[in-house]
Formats: sequence, structure tokens, C-alpha cells
Amino acid sequence: MIKKSIVYFGQRATHACDGKCAKAWGLNSRPTIQLSADPDDFAYLADDELGEAPQDPGTYEGGDAKPIGAAGPDDVNKWCVRECERAWLSPPGRPEAAPDLRDFSTRFYNKAPHGRPPAPATELTELPELIDQVADSLSDRQARAVTSNLDATQESALAEALRKHGEPR
Repeated sequence: MIKKSIVYFGQRATHACDGKCAKAWGLNSRPTIQLSADPDDFAYLADDELGEAPQDPGTYEGGDAKPIGAAGPDDVNKWCVRECERAWLSPPGRPEAAPDLRDFSTRFYNKAPHGRPPAPATELTELPELIDQVADSLSDRQARAVTSNLDATQESALAEALRKHGEPR
């Protein structure tokens, strides 16, 4: 990781990056995939989905272009701080904050819910109600598939719901 103390808009700040200039496209140039009609609902593609980034992605900041290969703090320039998608800048007034770099080993989602972890599994207490809602529409084959993935308590709840509703169609 490359770290550099800088002055940003008159305040001390810390810039950090992973030093992978060959994979840096820039915030405005990195390929994305649109996820909905909302223009802000997109994901930056992961490194493995992309080849090497162009040496000159066509974006400049304060006259500075992307470095060809930053090896240390002396190679960090205005493009790195303002345009590089792999860079991190400390929050205002907190130059000592620990860097939190984006992980481009997977897609980076610009908007929730895509960037959030999956919702937790349904609580066991909710299972009988859910089973009640779908039990009437399960075929025998579907019921066998469902029960093969249940633990003993869940299987008991399913059996109770089936007794209540009769055998599945």
C-alpha cells in the first residue's frame, strides 16, 4: 500500500492506494455495468473481468495524468488523489484515519442494495407462517426438495403445517 500525507483543500489529509496503476482506469473511465434505469445504479467491473487499464485513460486532474507505475509516495499526483478509483482519502480533519481501500477483486456497487451483504436467513419463528402460505401450492416433488434441506426442527414445523393444510397437491 502506498500512503502519502498531503494538503487537500487547505487541510492535512492522507492519501492511500494499492499501487496497482496497471489496473487503474479512473472514476470516470472504469467500465461499469448498469443495473437498472436509475443512472446511479451501476457496478464497477471487477479486476478479473477487465484486462489492463490503458496507460492514458484520457482523464487528467490539474494537468496530471495517471502515473505509469506508482512505486511510492513520490509518484502520487493530482490524478491519483482526485480521479483514481483505487485511491482512498482520509475524512476531513482525520488524517490519521486507517485507510479503507475499495476491493476490486469483486464488483464494486455504487448504490444499495447491491453492495450490502445478503439478508439473514428467515428466522425459525417465521418458518411456520411462511410454510402456511405456500403449503397448498407445493407438489409432492417440491415438498420432497424442500424437506431435504431442513433440519429436524424445521422439518417438524413443515409436517405440522402440512397436517394443518392437508397433503400438498
